[in-house]
Amino acid sequence: MKKFILLFWSLLALSIPTYAQEDEYVRGNGWEAVRFMKTEGVLIVYYYENKPFIYTNEDDQLVGVEYDLLVQFKNYLKQKHNVQIKLVWKRAETTDAFYEAVGRGDRGSIGVGAVTITDDKKHHFKYSPPYMSDMSVIVSNEQVKNCAGMEDFRAVFGKMEAISIQHSFYDTYLAQLQKIILPNMKTRYVRNNDEIIAAIVNSSNTFGYMQLPSYLLALKNGDKIKRQKLFVQSNETGYGFVLPAKTAWDEPLKEFFNNIHFKDSVNLITKKYLGADISEFVTELESAQTGETRSSEGNDIVILEKENAIKQLRLKDQEIANQKDKLILIGGIFAVLTVASIFFWRFMSKRKANLVLAKINSQLVDKNEEIIRQAEVLAVQQKENDLQRAKLEKLYESVTDSIRYARRIQEAILPNKNILFGALPNSFIYFNPKDELSGDFYWFTTHDHLKIIASIDCTGHGVPGAFMTVMASTLLNNIVLEKKIINTRDVLLAMDKGVQENMNSQQIDGKRKMHDGMDMAICIIDESKKQLAFSAANQSLCKIHEGVVEHIKGSSFPIGGFQFEQKDYKELLIPYTEGDMFYLYSDGYQDQFGGSEGRKYMSKRFREFLGKISHLEPSVQETILRREIQSWRGTRPQTDDQMVIGFRL
Repeated sequence: MKKFILLFWSLLALSIPTYAQEDEYVRGNGWEAVRFMKTEGVLIVYYYENKPFIYTNEDDQLVGVEYDLLVQFKNYLKQKHNVQIKLVWKRAETTDAFYEAVGRGDRGSIGVGAVTITDDKKHHFKYSPPYMSDMSVIVSNEQVKNCAGMEDFRAVFGKMEAISIQHSFYDTYLAQLQKIILPNMKTRYVRNNDEIIAAIVNSSNTFGYMQLPSYLLALKNGDKIKRQKLFVQSNETGYGFVLPAKTAWDEPLKEFFNNIHFKDSVNLITKKYLGADISEFVTELESAQTGETRSSEGNDIVILEKENAIKQLRLKDQEIANQKDKLILIGGIFAVLTVASIFFWRFMSKRKANLVLAKINSQLVDKNEEIIRQAEVLAVQQKENDLQRAKLEKLYESVTDSIRYARRIQEAILPNKNILFGALPNSFIYFNPKDELSGDFYWFTTHDHLKIIASIDCTGHGVPGAFMTVMASTLLNNIVLEKKIINTRDVLLAMDKGVQENMNSQQIDGKRKMHDGMDMAICIIDESKKQLAFSAANQSLCKIHEGVVEHIKGSSFPIGGFQFEQKDYKELLIPYTEGDMFYLYSDGYQDQFGGSEGRKYMSKRFREFLGKISHLEPSVQETILRREIQSWRGTRPQTDDQMVIGFRL
């Protein structure tokens, strides 16, 4: 039997001819045969151009992210399985032709072109694992105004033409848009992202969806386009390779995509084609998407920051180009003056004495030397500016990296939301720091049958506030988890003592040095007794029973500081019935300036608003709270860190 199998595979290998890349009738080899025979095989790669994923460059060479990935896949098979394969590339002009070619392909073919992995096609095709997340944005000509909402969008885009790629995810997104907002929308189809960009750049009456990396790259290249903030689309599956349903090449592809070096390879390749700045941004955004779910508003803020950074860099490059143009202009003027002086000298030599000519020549020499000196000064200034800019960019990058790393450390000390939501399923946390780092944080744990939750607002925000949160979290863990102090009043007293000792461990002339501290509220929930124990330092608790808001104040002493010689914190035992809603919060939300008169939101308005939304699902309440404060703030800057914790018992 073994001899028969060997004979079968040998005959199959002999039946496979040697193909040239340009042979349109070339067929690929199945993975089973190539792996078994350990010989050179052929893998047909169908592609349609989609910059920067796969495209033909100015030298008529095929390049791109997915081209490099397949070359690395080829090298991986050689190293891992001692298998040599030849990649034969076949271009499809349209997406229809592309999917048709892959669909009728045999066991030795694969398709690439920034393909979005979709469930509706999985019964016709196989897919590799995704190598990059898929986020698409609506792009229009830069002359089109930014729309503030759906009605504004309908009024502006109602008569515009949509540009799309047939059978792409863009088409799916546009169909949703047409169904909900633009029923009379007309669509024109093109072949790839470059043609979408060209159509939008050349007409202010067109728009379309575009992959986020392609859009940022076009913006970086100076194309006259802009993003409309509405309808950012995110596909969790991302981009991958598509294969025929009967192929086995998905097995080594999955192995290649899942090896420990694959992520580093993708990062290097995307930096090559997108640039380090856009590549790192897409990686960071992908990490946020696969970690804690970010809201559409959060995505928009992050993308807007990146757009502004790209535009600022373009302005700097334009400024440098303008300075170079000035130097060229000065040189041109000098050349023109030189030529003119020659003709003038010839003319004057016939009419004026040599003395006059010598004087003119002397003046020209002086002017020439002056222009040269100015050009040299400008060149030195330009070099100094370049050095200064490089230093500033390096310093900015270093500071930004440090703050981002500090943010990850701070996020690590926060309780796992899945644990909190598992213990309190009907709850939400609205957490909106003013800066990258926050002075507000929340804390949660369980003890026996009790559930303990706390809201802490440390002095300051940003980096100083973040240092305070680390100290406060450490103290809470020590007090509750290690010392087993399970009484709200005793916890606050222990926190005050710990902060005093940490902040004023050294004194000058017998005087304490640090005034910093924090406001804090803590609740211990005993569901067996239907009772909530509450203590607070300069914070409050809101209880809402059947729409009636009860404002429960804590003690007026802060944690830390030395404004008060004697402090005490009262403990309140609050009964509740099933369905009651409770809220803990810092002062950042109610102290936000905004509205038509630029005043604070105020605590009374805040409590009344909580009463209006308390009957809704907690996740819906969080969304409404975010939209309310953004609407109130308008274009004004955020005043302080904002945190609201809501839970229904």
